Amino acid sequence: ACAVLLADRLPRVVLWGRDAGHVHAMETARENTRLLPGIPLADNMLLISDPRAAVYAAECLVSAVPTRYLRETLGRI
Repeated sequence: ACAVLLADRLPRVVLWGRDAGHVHAMETARENTRLLPGIPLADNMLLISDPRAAVYAAECLVSAVPTRYLRETLGRI
């Protein structure tokens, strides 16, 4: 949801997801049918499942991770 909002305001948004299969499905459908059905993903959104690639592709990181997964997620990045 944060990436969708940012994509309306920024020239490019990089969205990293930990599940490569889910990222691929979102990229193919240009929609997150599991969590945001009916909301299209903008063309200026780059979807990536590799955390290193996401860090290198972005100028700024915004975390929208549930607190219980924050330590693990930031450790991967």
